[in-house]
Amino acid sequence: MDLGQLALRSEPSARVLDEAVHRLARTLAVDYAKVLELRTDGKSFLLRAGRGWKPGIVGNAIAPLESDSQAEFTLRSKQPVIMEDLQTETRFQDVMMFGEPIVASGMSVEISTSLGPYGVLAVHSRQRRKFSQDEVNFLQSVANILSTIVERTRAETILRESEAAFHTLADTVPQMVWMCMPDGLNIYFNQQWVDYTGLSLEESYGKGWNPPFHLADKQKAWDAGNHATRTGEKYRVESRLRAADGSYRWFLMRGEPMRDAKANIVKWFGSCTDIEDMKHVEESLRRLNEQFQQADTYNRSLLEASLDPRVQQTSKNAAKRRAEVISPSGGPKRVDRVLQPSRGDRSPRGRASVS
Repeated sequence: MDLGQLALRSEPSARVLDEAVHRLARTLAVDYAKVLELRTDGKSFLLRAGRGWKPGIVGNAIAPLESDSQAEFTLRSKQPVIMEDLQTETRFQDVMMFGEPIVASGMSVEISTSLGPYGVLAVHSRQRRKFSQDEVNFLQSVANILSTIVERTRAETILRESEAAFHTLADTVPQMVWMCMPDGLNIYFNQQWVDYTGLSLEESYGKGWNPPFHLADKQKAWDAGNHATRTGEKYRVESRLRAADGSYRWFLMRGEPMRDAKANIVKWFGSCTDIEDMKHVEESLRRLNEQFQQADTYNRSLLEASLDPRVQQTSKNAAKRRAEVISPSGGPKRVDRVLQPSRGDRSPRGRASVS
């Protein structure tokens, strides 16, 4: 397997780097091949991978980034550096051999990335020699492959850290969080889903998200999901979900499409928020509103009746009858007159008044 094929595999970068220096040393017939990794401080190199050194040196040896070193000059020149004879070299003096005998010839190139230099790839020989252009090109091609591997490894590391942070956050929030593929098949649920439904993640993946829905809500939820995946519109539906104990609670399900640079949907991201208490409040408000409407209707009917002229006249007649009494002769008399005492009876018992 060549380096290009090895780089395409999901192998640890350490193995690929080790394989690269091994093949360089063998192909170019040199005594030493190495990868110098620029450390995060930007002031020193780690002998990350190498061939020709005694055990215990590679992976541990560190050298400062000196201005008179071949490695520093390589980073500064941004092109392959060929050294035919160290004795007559004027551009630099140190070739960072980490205690090995002084070498005569060598060449080096930068391992570059989008975030800056990763380090230096170099080969050296104890005997003085000239390197052909094909050998220089081979060294550069290996460096290019290593650059690709480093970029991919960094991206995978960032992705793993990002996913770990997302999972931690998703398991912290009170809502159920989910992700689906563009076709709506589920690929992720957070721990809240597992705890509430009692379903395992394996049972929930694919179309396994549908069974916990209330029988009366299943089709509505399914239709809403199909509509969203077909049109790319946001997903929103209210439904009851069955808990692990068999009870049901109301949830608001929302979904947003995640798109790539070409606006193609790559995933659906969404949540399920418990709205059971809100549903109870809505029901109480609905009933209270019905009572208000009934009372309002009754009051309006009374008001309308009181404004009817016939009702008004009837009310006046009734009031008049209450204020009058009918005398034995048939003529009306005021109540206060009827109750006047006779002239022979001036006692308090014979007097009465009606206010």
